[in-house]
Amino acid sequence: MGLRFTAPALAGLAALLALGGVPGVAHVVLLPAVLAGGMMILDAVSERVSKRGGNAEVVLAAGALVAILVAAAARSPLLALGAVAAGALRPLCAALRETALEPIPDEIAGY
Repeated sequence: MGLRFTAPALAGLAALLALGGVPGVAHVVLLPAVLAGGMMILDAVSERVSKRGGNAEVVLAAGALVAILVAAAARSPLLALGAVAAGALRPLCAALRETALEPIPDEIAGY
């Protein structure tokens, strides 16, 4: 469970460090964020294969990794805030998927 939030947390830390005036340290923090983003994708795909996750989680994990890679390549850690947004949306997608799978009560469905 903690693996899901490692890459977005490191990306957010890098953005805060860049805003704080230490961009050199922010670039160093982006390096493990890339590795954590790759592990996040593997986790999302394995959940999808085992039918516990959905496609949205895989897409959000891939989007987070792309945001981190773009931030590292452009040497602009603030671009990694996209990974923070994707990391925040991932639990929301899981919660929506779980509520969508619940059966509709008969009195609401009209039976």
